[in-house]
Amino acid sequence: MLTGWNWLDPAAAIAVSLLIAVTAWRSLRDSLRLEPDGVP
Repeated sequence: MLTGWNWLDPAAAIAVSLLIAVTAWRSLRDSLRLEPDGVP
């Protein structure tokens, strides 16, 4: 608001959400890969 860069807040939000999505995808992929190991 002080600098007049109105695009900065949405750009930062998109960057953070992409980082969270990539991390979540990696965790989901790893957990699905380990799932068959837990079945007796």
